[in-house]
Amino acid sequence: MRGIGTVVNIGTVLLGTSVGLLLRKTLPRRVTAAVVSVLGLFTIALGVSMTLRSEKPVAILLGSITGVALGSGLQLQDRFDNWVKRTFGNTGDYVDGTTVDVDSSPGLVSNPLERAVLPVIVFCAGPMTLVGAIRDGAFADPQLLLTKATMDGFSSIAFATALGPAVYLSALLLGLLQGSLTVLAWLSGSLLSEGLMRETGAAGGLLVIAVGIDLLRLRKLPIIDYLPTLITTPLLLALVNLFGNVG
Repeated sequence: MRGIGTVVNIGTVLLGTSVGLLLRKTLPRRVTAAVVSVLGLFTIALGVSMTLRSEKPVAILLGSITGVALGSGLQLQDRFDNWVKRTFGNTGDYVDGTTVDVDSSPGLVSNPLERAVLPVIVFCAGPMTLVGAIRDGAFADPQLLLTKATMDGFSSIAFATALGPAVYLSALLLGLLQGSLTVLAWLSGSLLSEGLMRETGAAGGLLVIAVGIDLLRLRKLPIIDYLPTLITTPLLLALVNLFGNVG
C-alpha cells in the first residue's frame, strides 16, 4: 500500500514525542540541558557524514550558495519570523548572550513553529527520505521508510526532551513533505536519479549541520533561508548532467 511508510513514520514521531515529554517532566533541568548538548553534537556529526557522501562537492557548494542567496534575497527567514510573531507572539529569544526562557526549556529558545521545523530538517533532509518516498510512491515498497520511521521515533524522544511539545507539529510537517514526495513519485514514476538523490542529501547535510549549531547555541543561523538549497542543488546538477550529455 503506497503511503504506508509515511503514515507509520508520523505515528513513530508522535509516539516518540509523547515519551520524550514524559521524560522531560521527570528529568532535572541540568540533565535536559545535557540532552540538548548531545543532540546538537549528534546532529552536527550526522550532517557532516551526509555532506561527505557527495561526489561533486563543487556543485554542492554552488547549489548551496545559490540557494542561500535566493532565500536571503526573498527574506524567507524574516518573513517566517514575522508571520510566527503575528501568529504565536514573542515566545523567547537570545538577549545579550543569555537565554530568555519562557517555557522552562534549556538550550535552544525559539518560537513554537521553529521548534517544529528543526526536527523536520533532521528527519527529512537525508537521502532516506528521498529514496524511501520514491520507492514507496513509484514501486509500493515502504521498507526504507519503515526503517527511517524507527530511527525518527527514537530521535523524536530526544527532540521532545529538548524542545517540548512543539515536536508534535513536526509530525504533521513531516507528513506533508514526505507524503508529497511519495505522491509525486507515484505520479511520475521516478523523480531523481541515484546521483541526484545522493547530492541532494549531501546538500541537506549542510542544513542538518546548521540545526546542530543552532541547538548548541554556537550561532543563530537563518535556517529558513537555507531551505532553497534543496531545490537549487538538484536543479544545478540536472543542468550539468543535461549539458554534459548534449556535449
